[in-house]
Amino acid sequence: MSSRAIVVAFHKYTPFGGEFYEPLLDLFLENIKKYRDEFDTLYLIDSLWGIPESKDYTVFKRELDGHHWVQFKWVIPKIKEESMLFLDDDVEIYKKGIIDSWFKKIEEGYDFVGSFDG
Repeated sequence: MSSRAIVVAFHKYTPFGGEFYEPLLDLFLENIKKYRDEFDTLYLIDSLWGIPESKDYTVFKRELDGHHWVQFKWVIPKIKEESMLFLDDDVEIYKKGIIDSWFKKIEEGYDFVGSFDG
């Protein structure tokens, strides 16, 4: 099994209304605990959210202006794990095995595994 990282860009769309974003982060962090055995490291990209440091995840403060893919691009060289799962900040996973199944496809030899978001 290769080493596995989940990378999530938490992008704040407006310079105001932070209290409306907080529940999204709180829900994500609470739910991801259920699947902790399906990945090795959780990386959060803080794009103006003010995400607190924690022993449960690593925070990268945004270095460039821009949305998710701008953030992912500069973070990729900083990730040490072999396989990476990129998630939007509003993705919630409610079933055990989903994360593991995505990583297993990579381990089976696929170069890229994607999901639809829409």
